[in-house]
Amino acid sequence: METWEFFLQKVGEADWLRLDTAQPELPAGWYTVAARAQHRPHELIEVELSTRETPEAIAREIKRQQFCQLDEQGFGILLSEIELPPGIWEIQCCADLRDALLGEDWAITLPLRVTLNLESTSIQFQEPVAINVSTEQDSQEKED
Repeated sequence: METWEFFLQKVGEADWLRLDTAQPELPAGWYTVAARAQHRPHELIEVELSTRETPEAIAREIKRQQFCQLDEQGFGILLSEIELPPGIWEIQCCADLRDALLGEDWAITLPLRVTLNLESTSIQFQEPVAINVSTEQDSQEKED
């Protein structure tokens, strides 16, 4: 059985996050995406990054397309320092054209749900300000 492991690293952080769910949800930001497929050492794979309007939408817009050479352990950096704004994203890995023509066609897709990162938005909330509202009655009570 072919097992793929996907890893995400937020740009500027040292740790890698192993993606264990079918459709991980992550905050918007800049990421490096890696994968390990031990059954495919030294293989050249095609990588596509695309987005969809909704999870059910058939049409998708390809944002980036490139190749990745896996190492002897089947590990490779699929996408380096990409920006993922909020939306529905897919990372698809598939056989290169040569392998596909030789009958070794395969593909695996990692769907991602990217959400708004509220911690880094430009909306700033100010500290509450105490407002003293006095009425005529309050003024008269103070005079008495």
